[in-house]
Amino acid sequence: METLHSDHQQILAVFEDTEQGLHTKEDCEALGARSDNHRVENARAKLKHLSAGAS
Repeated sequence: METLHSDHQQILAVFEDTEQGLHTKEDCEALGARSDNHRVENARAKLKHLSAGAS
């Protein structure tokens, strides 16, 4: 099994702590990251990559 990058581990930890899904902007805020458009789009790409690896 592949070891996840620390960013991906943090993202998974946020999802484990929620009872329902979050929007990408909420993910950024939960991770303590800035939530301007550029950062949100980067986070969205990481989430997409992470979810593609999980299927």
